[in-house]
Amino acid sequence: MRIILKPGGFLVVIAALCGLGAIAFKGILSRDTEPSVVSIAPANPNIAVNPAMTVVSKEAAGLPEGWGMLWTGRGKVFARQDRKNYHSTPASLRIDSDKTGGYGQIAQYFGAKSGDRFKVKGFFRKAGSVYAAAGMQSFAGGGVPIGFDTIIAGDDREDWRYFEKIVTVPPKAEGFSVVLSVDARDNYGTAWMDDLVVIPLP
Repeated sequence: MRIILKPGGFLVVIAALCGLGAIAFKGILSRDTEPSVVSIAPANPNIAVNPAMTVVSKEAAGLPEGWGMLWTGRGKVFARQDRKNYHSTPASLRIDSDKTGGYGQIAQYFGAKSGDRFKVKGFFRKAGSVYAAAGMQSFAGGGVPIGFDTIIAGDDREDWRYFEKIVTVPPKAEGFSVVLSVDARDNYGTAWMDDLVVIPLP
C-alpha cells in the first residue's frame, strides 16, 4: 500500500486488492496538520555487535569488533577473528589454549538491569581435548562478577552446534557478557562462536 500526500491537504491512498486493480480514496486533512514521519523499529532487534564477526576491531588487534575483556585464569589463551573456520562467511570468533593448559575467556558486554530477559542464540564449535563453553557472565557495579549461566558446553563432537537459551539478569547485576571460554587443563584446543543473536524480551 502507498500513502501519498498531495499539495493542498489531500490524502490519497492507493491499494491493490487481489490483483483486480487499484482503488483510490481521497480525504481532506486540516491545513494546520503537518505530515509526520513515523519510524517503526524492527520487532525483537538483535543488539549483538558484529554478530557475524565480519569487522576487525581497531582497538584490539585481531579481535572481531565488539569483543574484548580477554581474561586468563591459567596458562596462556589467545583470541582472534578466524577467516578459515566459520559457520557463515566470512569469519568467526576463535579462542585458543596452547600446551600450557590455558584457561580463559573472551566476552562481549551488554548493559542491563536485574530482571531483564534476553534470548541468546548462535553457533558454537570446539576442537581438541579441552572443555569449552558459551555462557552469560553477570556483573554487579564496578565490574564485579556475580554469576555465570552456561548456555552450551563442548562435548566430543567437533562440528558446529546451534544454541539458544532465554537468560535473566540476576539480582544486583548491572550488566552481563556473552562469553566464549576454553579450559585445556593438561591439553590444548580451540573454541569458536559465530552468528551471535541477543534479543531483549518483554
